Amino acid sequence: MLKVAQQTVTASAVGVGSNHNAAAESVEDDAGCEFANVNLSDAKLLLAQAQNDVQSAQAELARAMGVATAGTYSLADEAMPVRCPDEWSRCCRMR
Repeated sequence: MLKVAQQTVTASAVGVGSNHNAAAESVEDDAGCEFANVNLSDAKLLLAQAQNDVQSAQAELARAMGVATAGTYSLADEAMPVRCPDEWSRCCRMR
């Protein structure tokens, strides 16, 4: 969620820049600039909320693990084994 919010802010900032350039050519494009600014503000708010959610989740994880202070944890997908280990296969055959 955090990565999506960061990408949205970046994309919205690009949109604001292009709309400001277009607005210099026409008064009608001022509305486009305002919409782009609103979208950028919304994206920044969503980013702040996502960052807050990450910090809250890390604090909750630290509490659940019994750690006094919250650390920074990064999650990574763990590759699943391609096939069952031999001991699992033996267990299945025993049934």
